[in-house]
Order: sequence, then structure tokens, then C-alpha cells
Amino acid sequence: MQFISNLLNTHELCVFRVVLKKEIRRQRVLRDGKEETVITEDVHVIQDDETTPELDAAMQNVVDQFVGRSHSGESSV
Repeated sequence: MQFISNLLNTHELCVFRVVLKKEIRRQRVLRDGKEETVITEDVHVIQDDETTPELDAAMQNVVDQFVGRSHSGESSV
């Protein structure tokens, strides 16, 4: 809590909203006498339009980790 108190005393507080939703579905199907597992994945990212450049980079890193890809400098949000 001391860190947050110091942060609030020395920096301006900005609040932004990010919603991350990931759905993973597994379905086992029988095809030609063989059982197969089909996995589908849906990822939805919603974030506020007005952020700071510093926060954009931090949020992009969190989004990349959430969707399971490495950060390679490209923006996908």
C-alpha cells in the first residue's frame, strides 16, 4: 500500500478501461472411425480510445500475454 500512496503523491492518476475475454472450446468428434479433438478459441479485447503512449505500450504487452503471443513490436489492438 505504501507504493500506491507514494505513486499517488508523486504522479497524476489516470484510469483507463480494458476488457479481455478469451473463450476456449473443446469438442470431441468421431470422423471416419477416429476420435478427434477440435479446439476453437475466441479472443475479444475492448479498451478505451484515449490513453497515453506509455500506457498503450504497457496495455499492449498485457494483451499480448493474454492472447498468448510474444511481443514483437507490432500492434494488434
